[in-house]
Amino acid sequence: MATSGKSGSKEIEISPYNLTEGMLAKLNISNILSKIVQLNPQEAETAQGDKPNSSSANRSDSAAEPSTEPVAQFDVIGNQKFQIEAIRPETLHKEVVILASFGDHFPEVDAVAKMKDNAERMNEECSPLNKELQLIRDMVNESETYSMKYVMVDSPGNQWAREYYLKRIEQFFANCDKDAAVLWYTGVAERGTGNWCFKDGVITFQDVFELYLNHLRGKVVYLVCDCSYSGKWRDECVKKYDDIGIGACGHYSKQQSIMLKILTSCKSDQEAYELLYPQDSVKVDEEKKSLFFLGKELRSGQTPRSFGSTRVRCKNGREGPCQTDISWKWGDALLGHLVYLVRGKDRGKAAWHYVLVDEEK
Repeated sequence: MATSGKSGSKEIEISPYNLTEGMLAKLNISNILSKIVQLNPQEAETAQGDKPNSSSANRSDSAAEPSTEPVAQFDVIGNQKFQIEAIRPETLHKEVVILASFGDHFPEVDAVAKMKDNAERMNEECSPLNKELQLIRDMVNESETYSMKYVMVDSPGNQWAREYYLKRIEQFFANCDKDAAVLWYTGVAERGTGNWCFKDGVITFQDVFELYLNHLRGKVVYLVCDCSYSGKWRDECVKKYDDIGIGACGHYSKQQSIMLKILTSCKSDQEAYELLYPQDSVKVDEEKKSLFFLGKELRSGQTPRSFGSTRVRCKNGREGPCQTDISWKWGDALLGHLVYLVRGKDRGKAAWHYVLVDEEK
């Protein structure tokens, strides 16, 4: 991250990269980490949502000392328009199916069950699984835009084969008469992959993706994965979009009729705890009467991840046409870097700059 200091007559550090906001969408983010993107003062004010002020560039007292403040994730770039969805999520009526797998699993699979949180241990009359499923049901029932179709629980003495679950997912997608489908998995996952575990094998992201393309393409599908290593599915989905060649903007996803949203309870290298994801990271928006996934770090330290392919990442809004280069990849757009607005002076005049910072460092 840039630090304050003097370089000639400039009171903040400036890199050789002198790029306007309109060029950011064409950049490979990994190539400009920790570089400063310099905007002229008028462009910077416009990017922040203010009306351009021709006199602002000459005010010497507007930034007495260089300061930094977080703007948002890279896709926002300090402009609220970048938070628009290509399809309004609050208007979609969503049908929900929950798969819960806590039974015995295929011996050749390294299955990882959710860990127990000592503060949440239940007595035998109310197991963590039952409490978790009831919590999800209650939230869905409170929401006016979500409706529960059914819940399938895979537990000792009540187990089915992997192919049976794939058939039920296929039927769910093929017969969904709502605007969107929500497939919510909670339970045991394969170590390192996040794949869903059943008695004779696993269900992979590719399995679900193919069923979506064959039976529900053109509608929005939410995949909620509350299991260990679930962030791996998010990573696989991003790679799939890049392999297909879908540009990193909701306009392209809508054009291709491939509109997936993935919400995971942890990163690709983390294990999940019982109950915590629906308790800490899923809420009912009282005003909109809809489920709201917070994405904040849980008490256990696990960090939910998400990927929304309908997010518009250019300035043309919901209707387009898209301004981003189709070669801009989702993998670049979702690296998890932060954009900071850096303010200071350049030759006695106010200057604005953007700094890209790797959140892992």
